Amino acid sequence: MCVELLGCCLETEFPILVFKNCFHGTLSHRIHSGTTSTCLEDPVFPWEEKLRIAAEIAHAVAYLHSFTVRPIIHNDITAENIILDGQGGGKLANFSRCIPLPLGGTDVETPILLETHCCLAPEYISKGRVSEKTDVFSFGILLFEVLQCDARLSNATLEFDFKKVIERVIEMQFKKCIELANLCTSDKDSERPTMKEATEELWRI
Repeated sequence: MCVELLGCCLETEFPILVFKNCFHGTLSHRIHSGTTSTCLEDPVFPWEEKLRIAAEIAHAVAYLHSFTVRPIIHNDITAENIILDGQGGGKLANFSRCIPLPLGGTDVETPILLETHCCLAPEYISKGRVSEKTDVFSFGILLFEVLQCDARLSNATLEFDFKKVIERVIEMQFKKCIELANLCTSDKDSERPTMKEATEELWRI
């Protein structure tokens, strides 16, 4: 979900927004400060918490894409921009790079800012084209990071690495998450799911 807005003040020189204080570190810090093992039986960052955070962020991005007539593209979905609420959940933050799509349009061309992060969709890198599917791509990379995988994995790799160390139910959930992340990071934007579809799949998992 997104960080809750408690109120605003428009009577000052610059508008002031007041958000609920739910900062308990970033997802990036949580991922990289503990164990770097890909084992799902990680006591520092339990599997259930990883899955919940992924589903909540997917829901938040899907909301941005659908709650107005003009979809809003977050355009900066990274682990650094996910803050933790201290209750096992994650909140989407930093909307400074958000881009509303034109009315009735599906994409827009913008200046290419390659210095932002490495979770950039191919169509953005080559043409500066931003759409809902560029957010989907960034979410897919984020999902890999949450799962603590450095690259897109094959089913054969999963069979080798995880059958020995995790229960079958969690293994199946993990594989479904990897499959979803692979779909989200397809080089062709037409092959990626929508954020709504990604959210529904994560809740099913």
